[in-house]
Amino acid sequence: MSRASRLATSTTKTEAQADRKAFVTLRFAGDELDPQDISAILPVEPTRAHRKGEEFFAGANAGKLRGRTGLWFLATDKLVDSDDLRDHLEFVHTLLYPKSGDKRRITKLHDALERARSHARITCFWHGEPGEPVPQIPAQFKSAVKPLAADIESDFASGKTSTKERQAITKSNISSYSTLHRYFLNASRNRSLFIAKLQNGAVDHPHTMVHLDLWYGCLFVVVEGWRKKKIRDEAVTAFLRDRAKVALLEGYRNAVFHYGSNYIDPRQEKLFKDEAFVDWVSGLHDAISNFFLREITGDVLQ
Repeated sequence: MSRASRLATSTTKTEAQADRKAFVTLRFAGDELDPQDISAILPVEPTRAHRKGEEFFAGANAGKLRGRTGLWFLATDKLVDSDDLRDHLEFVHTLLYPKSGDKRRITKLHDALERARSHARITCFWHGEPGEPVPQIPAQFKSAVKPLAADIESDFASGKTSTKERQAITKSNISSYSTLHRYFLNASRNRSLFIAKLQNGAVDHPHTMVHLDLWYGCLFVVVEGWRKKKIRDEAVTAFLRDRAKVALLEGYRNAVFHYGSNYIDPRQEKLFKDEAFVDWVSGLHDAISNFFLREITGDVLQ
């Protein structure tokens, strides 16, 4: 059995039913952006909007902040009553194209962003049942948003979330999770690509190991940021208490991102020999993902 196959055994196995959640965020940002220009085009109340330097209320944990840049931000979780990512993508598509072939709104958005020298970002969030195939972002949707030159990101995960875990988040001394979440997207994207390779039967494809390496390496970067920010979350802390596993992940990160003379670094081989590691790292990833899924539309994005 290959390394990728061994490490995937627990990643895709079926467990108890998980909480399902899906939503999409649409973000326009730039130092010269006036969110009123976006609101004049899109007939929906933004989740958050402010000009650069403008004071705004970021939530109970963060309190009042000043916008680091101009922002118009929309999350669909309160607007679309569905755990199917396709429904949320369809909502955004209809928002941009109210009628088939009607390009007036997206053209106006393109022009407004160009004038304000601002950019667009679309992020798709999905949390499914253990073992459930990750969703795909349709090519039609990607083509539809091309006029915005938007970055399209995904944060896909599956796993079980208990009531205790959902209630575990407590107040901490951080005012923005968005920077750390950007690092987590790197890990999450490569995990999704790794699992997709396995599901397509490409266990021994070279890219399968590439995505595994980047998943583990990027995930430890998130762990570093998590500790530096002193975030308190009971579910994540439970995994980070296993110092031996954390040390394996750190060693793997160093092997991936620091040059060595061995094709397979001894630190990687050491991790491969730990049969319990896959369960641990998958649980850690899902716990961090659950944290962001709870917080991402609350105190985090600006």
